[in-house]
Amino acid sequence: MANHDHSHPTASGENQPLVPASHPSHDPHGGALEVAHPFASPTFSRTPAVVNGSMDASWFFNSLRRRWLLATCMGLLVATGVGFALFYLFPESDTALARFLVSSEKPSVVYSDLDTGDSHDYEIYKATQKQMVRSSKVLNVALDNPEMQKVSFLRKEENPTIWLYDNLDVRFEGNSELMRVSLTLDEDPEEMEIIIKSICDAYMDEVVRASRFERVELRDSLKSTYRKLMDDIRQKREEYLRLSEELGIAEGQFDPSVRMLFDELSNKMKQKSLLEEQILATQLEYDRWIAYKKNPGLQEQQIDAMVAANENVAYQEQEILMLQAQLRDAEKRSSGRTTREMRRIQKDLNYARQNLQTEKSQLRQQIKQQIANQPDHEIALVTEEMQRKVGYLAGRMRQLMNGRDITQEDGSTERELGIDELKEALEAKAAGSTELTIRRAELDQLDDVARDLSQRIQAWDIELDPASIEDRERVRVVESAYTMPGINKYQRYAITGLGSVATLLLTCLGIAYLEFMGRRLNGPEQVDEGLGIRVVGTLPALNAKRMMNPKHPLVAQLTESIDSVRTALMHDSNTKRRQVVLVTSPSAMEGRTTVASQLAASLARAGRRTLLIDGDLRRPALHSLFDVPLEDGLCEVLRAEADVADVVRPTHAEGLWLMTAGYCDADAVHAMATDQIQPIFDKLRADYDFVIIDGAPVLGLSDSLMMGQHCDGALLSVLRDYTSVPSIYKSSELLRDVGVRLIGAVVNGVSARADRRVTHLQIASPKAARKQLEDQHSDVAVATKPATEVDDLDDLDFSDLSNDD
Repeated sequence: MANHDHSHPTASGENQPLVPASHPSHDPHGGALEVAHPFASPTFSRTPAVVNGSMDASWFFNSLRRRWLLATCMGLLVATGVGFALFYLFPESDTALARFLVSSEKPSVVYSDLDTGDSHDYEIYKATQKQMVRSSKVLNVALDNPEMQKVSFLRKEENPTIWLYDNLDVRFEGNSELMRVSLTLDEDPEEMEIIIKSICDAYMDEVVRASRFERVELRDSLKSTYRKLMDDIRQKREEYLRLSEELGIAEGQFDPSVRMLFDELSNKMKQKSLLEEQILATQLEYDRWIAYKKNPGLQEQQIDAMVAANENVAYQEQEILMLQAQLRDAEKRSSGRTTREMRRIQKDLNYARQNLQTEKSQLRQQIKQQIANQPDHEIALVTEEMQRKVGYLAGRMRQLMNGRDITQEDGSTERELGIDELKEALEAKAAGSTELTIRRAELDQLDDVARDLSQRIQAWDIELDPASIEDRERVRVVESAYTMPGINKYQRYAITGLGSVATLLLTCLGIAYLEFMGRRLNGPEQVDEGLGIRVVGTLPALNAKRMMNPKHPLVAQLTESIDSVRTALMHDSNTKRRQVVLVTSPSAMEGRTTVASQLAASLARAGRRTLLIDGDLRRPALHSLFDVPLEDGLCEVLRAEADVADVVRPTHAEGLWLMTAGYCDADAVHAMATDQIQPIFDKLRADYDFVIIDGAPVLGLSDSLMMGQHCDGALLSVLRDYTSVPSIYKSSELLRDVGVRLIGAVVNGVSARADRRVTHLQIASPKAARKQLEDQHSDVAVATKPATEVDDLDDLDFSDLSNDD
């Protein structure tokens, strides 16, 4: 018998739990972990990130790999439901619309000398027209149209004016002059077209044509003034002719000097008349512009535009639109009945409308106060320009009346007579004809005014010609009301598709995250690099069908993998005591029985006398695996009912012996906590090269922690995609805390392909050797089963057990 280490642990030995060893360390080149006793000087270490870190790409893809079928099925199911819901919530709608051309140039104002139009005025004009289309005046006139009575869905509304205001869309397309009036609903297209046509007709009648009537009234006012002026001229001409006859002076018979003074006076009078007319026209234009700017209706339109542009108002209007859409959907589903959902939505809609009206009222008051407190720079600028122009014309008027001194090029000064001075000169030269001269000058002045008024009236007549006035309006109809079907067809399919894809991705992400919360082991690198636990071997995933087939390539790969674990263990035993090894796992169903049985068989093949002990007293499995009775095992030895040599049984494999668990009870479990187990292991050390113990799980039971204190080291068996990383970390910490040396971990269930160099042995061997090899694999297959089969109580036969465990 070869015994690599005949020494036994003592009170000061390395297996004594109360004596501290070195600080925990890990040799990445194959050394075993040296674990300090918990009563030694504490060393503070941070929990590895793999235990409580956040989900990264590796975690995500491995979690999705484990749950890909559930994620795919659930994602497709939820995505399909969401897709149908979106397809129903966003129905295909039609749009009824009309377009107007709103010119950036003002309509022609004949002989206007005061022009303050700019881009800012045009923006205000556009905002004003948008609000005028949605104004209550236009909407009420549109609702009075008899054609509107044909619109069935409009009759259902409690307040059609508010409904039209909320649903009517008025906007300018880009930076163009085209104003679009549209209504987008999933209603009858013909009825929607009637609504748009009625609103456009009302807008043209109440806004556009009303402005035309104002210009017609202005022209008629000029004509009335012209008729009065002509009557005045006729009367003054008759008086002039009568006075000429009384004086005996024929028209045009004056002294040449008198004629010159008369002509100069007439010229001055004409200039005075023109200046007076320009001053009057400037003041009239200014008064008209001020009246336009201070018009309460315009101010209300500007306030309406500012209120409509407010973000809170726009948000509340959007909320009302959503509630109205929900109410229409509820009405469709209710089949004409008033449901609780409809009453709730109607209550929310009324509350939202009330809040909107309150918000608008408060906002209007704030804007009015702001306008009242803020000076109008535009009015101040125009007023200053008007005063400057009137002052200049008034100065010219004073010079005409009083005369002026003109400096010549040679430095001399020449006096230009004024109207008053000319009148005095005429009176001195022609005292008898002064009055006649003055009357003649007045007649010439009135003739000039009448001529100017006549030209203005003719221009207004041309501008207001009924045959062409429609083409000169600032607002003109470009496209009458028409319907565009399926305006949101592609948007509907896009929303449905994107929503379904997003739901599928979110569902997969959610399922992957839920799977990640379990933190199941992804691969050996998480044990080695993440937790710092040496991985001494990895075993491929094998099901029961493949395990029972010795010719399967993965069976040979499993043998090679377990031989690698055996080699590492035998190498460690040359430098450290590794004779009694405990194979345990954090929890059940993690392959520890497979690892223990395969490792024991591998040691036996290597020529080492090996004993396999079933240390899982509460849930034994090796007796079923090797088809031997459960009784007369370790529990009977712990209760001193049998000797060690009596409970050891040979197996079919040469060099491999088995000790079953026996019938477990409380006395057997309590015996492990005493010194009774130490002599048992001392005897086994003397009789066998290696003792492999298939122990109980670490978490939840104390059996492996108590038994491990009498072993030379422990191997932690974990199962990929099953064992959680936190449980591995917790198990290793528990083993270290009680002084159990952790040799390393064996990762089961690793995806791998059979190496051709391994399977080549079965192909290239002679027939006799191949037959021998097949028999050897058959013995190993009989002696071992996969972890998922061994650890499952449903696959074991415990009919001959004397207790419930």
